[in-house]
Amino acid sequence: MFNAVKKLKKYNYEHIYYPCLTSDQRQEIENKFRCVVNKFLQDLNNKNMDSPIYKSYLNNMSKEYQENTNERIVLDYVSGMTDDYFNSEYSKIIINSKNK
Repeated sequence: MFNAVKKLKKYNYEHIYYPCLTSDQRQEIENKFRCVVNKFLQDLNNKNMDSPIYKSYLNNMSKEYQENTNERIVLDYVSGMTDDYFNSEYSKIIINSKNK
């Protein structure tokens, strides 16, 4: 049973998940992630208390958790985002950068 599931999973990744994105689409997604991660890292480094990473995430965490590196905190925050929330935050970052 294990081997059958393993083969099915391998097939799914090779024929369904990976091929569904073109290299341009993959690059666009990578760029979005870099943008979001860099913005929230900058917000932590600058102690921007108006940032969603503080308001929606870090302010609700224990003092012990807040002692993690800023990189770890940002990665945890972004990895917990839904696709819709991620895209919404990305759009806000882009709009705000154009308004400056």
